[in-house]
Amino acid sequence: MQEKMKQRAALIAVCTQLKKVLDCGESGAHQFPEAMLQELKSAGQLLTQVIEDTLDYETILENLDENVLVTDKDEVVLYVNNAYVKNTGIEREQILGKKISDILKGGELFTAPVTPDVIRTKKRVMRLSSMFKQPDLLGFVTGVPVFDETGEIRYVIANNRAVSSFRELHGNFLQFVTAVNNLQGEKNTYSVYDAEEPEERSKVIGDSPAIQKVFSLLGSVSRTNATILITGESGVGKEVIADEIYRSSERKKQPFIKVNCASIPPALFESELFGYERGAFSGANSSGKKGLFEAADQGTLLLDEIGEMPLDMQAKLLRAIQESEITRVGGVKPIKLDIRYIAATNCSLKDKVREGTFRADLYYRLNVVPIHIPPLRERTGDVALLSQHFLNMFNRQYRKHLVLSHDNLELLESYSWPGNIRELRNVIEYLVICSSDHEPIDNNLLCSTFDLQSPETMSGFSACGLNEALTAYEKRYLESALKYVRTLKEASGILNVDPSTVSRKLKQYGLTLGGKP
Repeated sequence: MQEKMKQRAALIAVCTQLKKVLDCGESGAHQFPEAMLQELKSAGQLLTQVIEDTLDYETILENLDENVLVTDKDEVVLYVNNAYVKNTGIEREQILGKKISDILKGGELFTAPVTPDVIRTKKRVMRLSSMFKQPDLLGFVTGVPVFDETGEIRYVIANNRAVSSFRELHGNFLQFVTAVNNLQGEKNTYSVYDAEEPEERSKVIGDSPAIQKVFSLLGSVSRTNATILITGESGVGKEVIADEIYRSSERKKQPFIKVNCASIPPALFESELFGYERGAFSGANSSGKKGLFEAADQGTLLLDEIGEMPLDMQAKLLRAIQESEITRVGGVKPIKLDIRYIAATNCSLKDKVREGTFRADLYYRLNVVPIHIPPLRERTGDVALLSQHFLNMFNRQYRKHLVLSHDNLELLESYSWPGNIRELRNVIEYLVICSSDHEPIDNNLLCSTFDLQSPETMSGFSACGLNEALTAYEKRYLESALKYVRTLKEASGILNVDPSTVSRKLKQYGLTLGGKP
């Protein structure tokens, strides 16, 4: 490609010189025989035609939206296009003529270059990358080797695009997914965990009697099309249970669409769920848009945080479920759908029905098969299993070989886990990141994570009386237990006391919900 660009530049130079000669000949500055003048004109026209018929590779590259960087077989940067300079903030003079490995040593421009790996493996390499000048400019970069006639690498072309640029797909994302799903007549599963490696996917883990009851119920309902309502505190793994239902169902090869009802602005609910026709409202996509319900046709739809759905939308959802059809915003023609529904919530829908913020008829329509996920503090024995699972996962991710000691497990199992499995997962990841490799996890580090006294400092209680020790422990316990709680009702459920007691204790210790003084 670079040779073609040089050849084109050379042809343009020849044409320029030839035009000057012809201009001199016609003006009389130089006398040429008429036959020679005509031959020169013919040659000039031929060269001009060749130039016009030859692709202007440089112009094409300079107008690409993607960043392009080209090196030779020794990692020396030969070319970067305008998009590269504009999007990365790296000027040409900073990298042209320099080796990628030397630039990397400086530690000032970019991370994770693919060029050295392409040269080493002689294969296409793709990975995530970021820029030191713009660390939030996360993207993916692809390196491709270009070989000469002997099979040796001549050039390496690296191109990348920022992940943020895919926001432009938002308006047509469902059409994009549908097109991919329909390739070669196949239906692929659209699900959050499809992007993960199989061994990193969430799994339902546990031996406790409380979770075994859930397993038993899953076995009965997974292969049916019954609507399921999953309830439980925040962080207990409701979405993981929904994943397990889907994977065990007869619809596992059909779409699995997950909708977080708490994240959709009220004004956009109907258009997001049911889609809209062209011209339905100002700013609408000119070709209209399919909704999430249509994307889930023949498959499964998870309505997470269903308790946060606006009241006016609940009536439309109820009709869609009961009639198995929807009508797009701005449309008049009903669209028949075949969907298996799963709803999930961390709040009490019965209480919301009493308060008048959730429709009773919708509640009974969703509550065909209720599945309650017990909090982690009620799953005796599962903390150790889950801790080991997460430790194995993060050991692989961070390339470490840490182990949990008996003391570690005792402390983990004695903690109340107000944040449930989500909190346990985050704690284990923190411990793996902060611990030295090939060593057991330090119990003092674990204690500090929970804001608890370590075994070495617990002896300090002997200097005070029993009442003082119990008061100090109660305050630390409340701070830890209420770290993720937003309401007195949630706190009451976690602490197993009435809300008035929670309120009194908060005032006694000068605490607020969230565990902060």
